Amino acid sequence: MKKVKALVLTRTYLKPISKVFDAFTNPANLKEWFAPGGLIVTIAEVNARQSGAYRIEMTEDKKKITIRGKYIEFKKNSRLMFTWVWDFDPEHELLVTIDFIKLEDRKTKIKISQRGFPNTESRDNHRVGWTGGLSNLAKLLK
Repeated sequence: MKKVKALVLTRTYLKPISKVFDAFTNPANLKEWFAPGGLIVTIAEVNARQSGAYRIEMTEDKKKITIRGKYIEFKKNSRLMFTWVWDFDPEHELLVTIDFIKLEDRKTKIKISQRGFPNTESRDNHRVGWTGGLSNLAKLLK
């Protein structure tokens, strides 16, 4: 089986690192930006700590999809590493790493790396999802 390359995305936000990190770990903030396209986050449960768990439920036209996982690495304002499992595809556990990099003038750069995709279609679908969500995050952080 051919190994699928990781998905890597970077974004820069005009906010301090603590605000950007909080957007990824505060359930109320996640509900505001995480869902791409026509999806709406209906549940965001986050135990934001090392070995803590999270669950994010999104809906669109009464269809419900859920992501859940555990924090493998939790370094406040620096790095998050967590597993990512869709309820509809529980045999494929993905790994997400998000590095938060402090820049001058109170800017923050994030680098998201997601790996473990079963195929390129799955990776490309995640790219679309992250791109939409991160656009929502940019609006939230204005």
